[in-house]
Order: sequence, then structure tokens, then C-alpha cells
Amino acid sequence: MKRQFFPLEIKGKFYLTQPKKKTPSTIVFIVRLDGKQVKFHTGVKVYPNQWNPLLQYAYISPILSNIDNQNNKTVNTTIDEIKFRFSEYKKYICNKGNELDFVTHLKSTLKGMARKKKSDTIEDILAVIRRAVTNDRTIGVATSKNYLNKGLPALKFFLDYLEREKGEKIGDFHVFTTEFFYKFSLYIYNNYLNDGEPYTVSTINSILKYAKSAIILSARAGGFLTELEISAIKLRLFDDKSSDNQIALRNDEIMKLYRYQCENEKDEIIRDMFLLECTLGHRISDILRIDERTDKIDGNYYISIAPKKTPNKRVDVGLIFQIAKQILIDKYNCILPECSKDKINREIKRIAKNAGIEGEELQSIHYVGSSQPEEFKKPRYECIATHTGRRTFVSLLSARGWTYEKISKYTAQSTKMVEHYDKATSKYIDIYQSTLKKHPEDIVRLCSEHEESTIGSNISNNETFSIGGINKVVELVQENERNKIKIDNLHQNLNEANNKVKQVRHSAVIDSQISELISNSEKNEKELLLEFMKMGYSYDDYMKYQQTRDALENDVEIADAEHDTLLDD
Repeated sequence: MKRQFFPLEIKGKFYLTQPKKKTPSTIVFIVRLDGKQVKFHTGVKVYPNQWNPLLQYAYISPILSNIDNQNNKTVNTTIDEIKFRFSEYKKYICNKGNELDFVTHLKSTLKGMARKKKSDTIEDILAVIRRAVTNDRTIGVATSKNYLNKGLPALKFFLDYLEREKGEKIGDFHVFTTEFFYKFSLYIYNNYLNDGEPYTVSTINSILKYAKSAIILSARAGGFLTELEISAIKLRLFDDKSSDNQIALRNDEIMKLYRYQCENEKDEIIRDMFLLECTLGHRISDILRIDERTDKIDGNYYISIAPKKTPNKRVDVGLIFQIAKQILIDKYNCILPECSKDKINREIKRIAKNAGIEGEELQSIHYVGSSQPEEFKKPRYECIATHTGRRTFVSLLSARGWTYEKISKYTAQSTKMVEHYDKATSKYIDIYQSTLKKHPEDIVRLCSEHEESTIGSNISNNETFSIGGINKVVELVQENERNKIKIDNLHQNLNEANNKVKQVRHSAVIDSQISELISNSEKNEKELLLEFMKMGYSYDDYMKYQQTRDALENDVEIADAEHDTLLDD
């Protein structure tokens, strides 16, 4: 009697080769087939404590570092591909079962899942990179365009040179080392032109970053390089001597834009969306979908934002500025009209000019081949783009005396990035204080000041005041504003002191060096340190981890900011 066989009942499962180790363990896929155990190496690794054997996936979590999440995404992508191939294999042998050697065909189906060997040669490596970037759904459309339209043309320019002049055809990702990128950077810096004219140093640095990012993305997607090999790649960048050309709008300029009577509905929508970015402090791509994340509780309005680029840094905060409430809630009733970043960037300069934003800004541009940057003056309205909004939000609050730590709770940025966005110079603060004293109506008011401003409005509408009486009201409003800032700072200092006392008491059983670290750390850092200790790691291991994580997160945030600025330009 012929033996029965049910292909759809074949099972496969993922296992760690070293599940009890503290170092990354290789993942294998084991299938029991036709009385045999068939094992396949996936080519990816995971920390055992970041592997879920029940769900058969690596953890992706906000409590993990960015590099751990990236590594685990690579693991899960590989697992999904193996599962898909295994499913297709079972369907295929349902129809062709009598004609096949099941084990041989399974090996053929899953072949190539592990990392490519050094002996493998890729005929068109640029096509492989281009395809990986085009198919990747974890990066935004604008970032993908930067990789394809800026990074890859420069890479092709250098690879063509190597093949033409040196007789070297690149067909292996292992060529992409620090030494390769050093030569690549120098050649692009000295030879790559923009329609016959030199690029700025800043643009060359960005092009080099885009090229490297595209290569790494493709290397991960295809399993051509390990994470250790990728982390060893360093990129040479060049000294940009130009000064910071980015601006933030002042209080009086925001009020000019807000009061401006636009020529048509399209301009009004663009102006409103830009003002929302200035008063909410998030990327315009997140602002344009903010209406989906607004709540009203006890008469107060709150927004929840999981930034598109850093979804693990979710914030739940109240509205700070009255303008944000008046546009988002009162005017549009939380249903924002359709708009786009490109439209805003295209039209906001003209709208700002018509609104009366005047003055000039000294700009500095350092071109490749020049030892010093060139300086020139540019109208302020010409310096405005979508990302000006985030800088404006941070600068408005910084000028009021808010700390970077407090601002970061609203922007979902690190304190270093908040400092990077802060354009509240001494001149900016002087203008704010002068406006507060002489023209308080040109100050962008906080929501907490709404009741006071309403009272002032009612008094002025219903009673006749002398000039001296009006000045007295203005002085009282100004004094109240200064007191609010002082009280906010005192509350913050008191909370920080209380937290430190609680943490020091709680950590009394730990040695003095670690206790000192915990007493100056946030709660999540304390828990992380304790986890390190439970796993047998030393204090030095913990410090090395923190330094590496902080450096990586800071690099990512700075790169994101540079990307956004380039897109604005």
C-alpha cells in the first residue's frame, strides 16, 4: 500500500544555536521532512534575551537601542522571507509531489538565505543598490529620492572612474570598507561638479552620506554584510567653514503672518499649516496628520504624536500656544485641509513677504575649492522653509526661559537636538523682551494666558481708560509673564531635586559608584542598569553601552535634521 503524504502539514521552526549565551546567537530553521531533520542557517543573529520563541520573532521595542531595533528588523525580515518561501514550497509539492525529491527541492527553495560569500560576484552592483532602496518601505519617499538622485549618481561617478582608469570593476559589497570610502570622498570632493560649477562643502558631505546610507541599506537587505562589518565602515567628511544660515521667526513675525489676510484660500491653508508647525514643534509631515491624534479632556486639548521618523519617541502633550488652538480647534475643528510639504515650501516665502516680514540675514556659503566661505545678505522671508517652523517653536520657548529638557518633552528630541534647533541668540532675546515691554500684543501667547488676555480685552472694550491706565495694565501683564517663567523654573528645579532624593534612597544597597549614576538618571536608565547587573555585566560594560547608544542616537537625529534642511532648500 502506498504511503500517504500531506505536504501542507509539514512544519518548520526557528531555533537559536546558543540560547543561553549573552552574545548574539545564530538563528537556524529546522524542518522535519520525510523522516529527516533538515537544518538551514538563516544568516542572521539575535541576542537571546531579545528573541521570542513563542512568536518566532525578535523583539522590536522602544526600550531597546536604535541599533538593536535595526538588527532585529533585519532578523524579522529574513524570517518573513523564509516563511513565505516555505509556504510556497508546500503549495508547489502539493501539485508536483510524485515527481520531486522533497528534501532536495526544499534546499533549493531556501537556498541563498544566508549571507553571500565573498566569492560571489554581482554583475551590476548599482542596480542591486537601486532596487533595494526602491523596494524599502522603512524609509520615507523624500529620503529614498535623496539616496537615488544624489547619493547613487556620485557613487556611479566614482565606480566608472575605477573601471575606466584603474581597471577595477566592483562586484562585491566587501569592497565597501573605510578605505574605499576614504578614496571615494576625496575623489568626489575634488572632481564632482554641479553643471560645471563646484558644490558647497555642505552638499558634498550630504551626498557622501546618502551614498553610504544607500549601500548599507542594500547590504542589510541582501545579507551581503554582517552588522559588525557595517559598523566598522567610517566615512570621511570635510570641514564646512560656513556659519549656520538657518533662522527662526520672532514673535512679532509670527503675529504678522497670523494677522495677514491671504489673497485666496490656498494661501490661507498653507499659512495655517506653517503656523501650526511653528506652534506645535514637529515636522510638517507629522503636523499634516495631527488632526487624527487630538483629544479633548475636561475642556483642555491634547495631541498624541508618534513621529514618522522616530515612532518610538511618542509624545502626549497639551497645546502650548493659543495660535495652535485657534487654528487646529477653533478654525478647522480638528479636520485639517489637504496640503503638502512641497506646496508649503513653494509658496511660504511669497506669503511671508506679502505679510510684511522684512529685514536681511547674513548668509555664509563655503564652496569646494575655496579656503574661506563667501558671505552675502538675503531677505529674511527668503530664508523661510517648512523646517523653520521647528526652529521657531524651540526658539520661542527658549527666549521665555524654558530649559532644553522641558522643551524636549514637547518635541520628542534629545536635549542636544533641541540645542541644535535653538536660534534664540542674544539679539533674538533682546527683541523678545523689547516687544514684551512695548508691544505685548505682538507676543505669541500661551494657552494659559488666554483667560488673562480675555479679561484685558473685556475691560478695554467696555471702559474708557487714560493712557496712564493702559500702561499700568500692560506693566501688570508683563510682570505676570515674568513671574510665570520664574514659577515654572522653580517647579522644575523642585521636581528634579525630589526625584534625585527618591532615587538616592532607593539605590542605597548598590555600591557608591553605581549609586551616583542612578541618582542622576531617569527611571528607565536605572532599570536598564539593574538589568545589566542581573545579566552579569559590569559597570564598565554598562557605561560603554550607554556611550555607544547615545552616540548612535545623536548621529541619527543630526542626520535627520540635515536631511530635513536639505529637503527644505
